[in-house]
Amino acid sequence: MVRRLAACALLWVAACSRSGTSPPADFSILQDLLDRLQRTSGEGVHGPYHPANNALQKDLWARLQNLPPGPGAGRILLEAAEKVYTRYDENYYHGILWHWPYLCGRRAIELCDRALKSTTDPEIRERALWIKAFAFRCPPMEPWGDAERDLETYAEQRQWTPDFDAAREIYRALAAQFPEGRYGAAADRLAQQADLSVVLPKGPKARDPREPR
Repeated sequence: MVRRLAACALLWVAACSRSGTSPPADFSILQDLLDRLQRTSGEGVHGPYHPANNALQKDLWARLQNLPPGPGAGRILLEAAEKVYTRYDENYYHGILWHWPYLCGRRAIELCDRALKSTTDPEIRERALWIKAFAFRCPPMEPWGDAERDLETYAEQRQWTPDFDAAREIYRALAAQFPEGRYGAAADRLAQQADLSVVLPKGPKARDPREPR
């Protein structure tokens, strides 16, 4: 029985190779990494905090690069864009890394684009457009030698240049495609707003700037 199952698995991989497709993705490892990257720890005088873990982030990113398109891929890609690469932690600490442990506009945009290509689910597509527009608006990180050395996402965001025109086009598309959706009215308003710059909160318990006003 075991030999028969193994033979079937080999035939499936061989068939996928011949057809140019990939075998179904195993999302369990990716989901475990996402869950671990979203955990907070510590219950000191300021409450829970999110310690940035560069090794876990690198592992996630490498595995995401190899994720084939298919059912379920859009959800995983959007979760990574939303809850890792544009993640905002609302806590009682002061400082950029207490609130934005892995912020990286380029990676968030890449993941949103892949999510949009991977699914027709309107809820995922609407949220992916919203997060993508926010990522285009994010400012670069301020100079910080230790953070740039220890966290590759910080070093990358340090070199980032926002693209407000790209963000505005996304808001227009979002408002046109989802006028009655969660973000339709806010997207329409932002598309007409003169200044789309974002100041990232780094003080205690500030409002999540990703959420519509």
